[in-house]
Amino acid sequence: MIQVLRYSVFLWLLLALNGPLWARPNLDLPNEPNLAERGSAFYRFTQVDLQGKEPDQHYRVWVAVPKNPAPPQGYPALYMLDGNAVLTALDDQMLEGLRSDALPVLVLVGYPVAARFDVTARAYDYTPPLPGKMPALEERDGGRRSGGADKFAEFIERRLKPAVQEVVSTDPQRHTLWGHSYGGLFGLHSLFTQPGAFQGYVLADPSLWWQNSAVLANEPGFASPGPARLLMMRGTADHPDKGPPGAHKAPELARNLAQRLSAQPNLKVEYQELPLSHGEMFKASLLPALRLAGEGRL
Repeated sequence: MIQVLRYSVFLWLLLALNGPLWARPNLDLPNEPNLAERGSAFYRFTQVDLQGKEPDQHYRVWVAVPKNPAPPQGYPALYMLDGNAVLTALDDQMLEGLRSDALPVLVLVGYPVAARFDVTARAYDYTPPLPGKMPALEERDGGRRSGGADKFAEFIERRLKPAVQEVVSTDPQRHTLWGHSYGGLFGLHSLFTQPGAFQGYVLADPSLWWQNSAVLANEPGFASPGPARLLMMRGTADHPDKGPPGAHKAPELARNLAQRLSAQPNLKVEYQELPLSHGEMFKASLLPALRLAGEGRL
């Protein structure tokens, strides 16, 4: 049985009153001075630039190594998509809420752009392929190319993880993946198609509506090969009739999916609903991800 957490109307009023009906993160915001540039009391940052499988695929990755000594088996690691935006959202005040002896290595997977989001690259990298075709995304997203999730997963395993190991030793049995929106969609695709790649998943408002819930096509054959943890988080403040086509079904889809996955004997599942908009869920999910990765707490 999954644990479903809901929060009070009072908290909703504090956090979401007068919020937009469908609040996506502002994908056009430029980067501000971030934690790597300002310096952190908790982490040392190394920047790594990597080439993807295709000529136009370029990644900028920040590896944040805790200043505390590593455990004998290596640090736990938290792989975070939309790394440019995450790096802007993180601050030491947030990190102070963590146990100092359980800080994970942060692997912030981003792109060499001035904006917080590379909307074209993430639309391709984070969306799963559809059988027999490579569709464009919805018209509202500019018809961007999609379907590159398998290639991106291969990049993570074959290029990124070895590159991280050159910077710092991590415990291969304690790797966690965080993603929001399309990043959460990629997390589900990774869970279903490469279930041994990560031992923890924190998925905030995953875009289950995408292409008529195509990501769920791989669910029937999924079986967790070993102990793993999944925290799925949903924001409830957006108006149900706004947003992309099919988005109004996302809360029910996520709730039902979490219920089904809880039957997996090797998968510990928690589902949370917060009174926040889709955009607000980005930052709200970071601290739970850090805790799950470092302390193993759902």
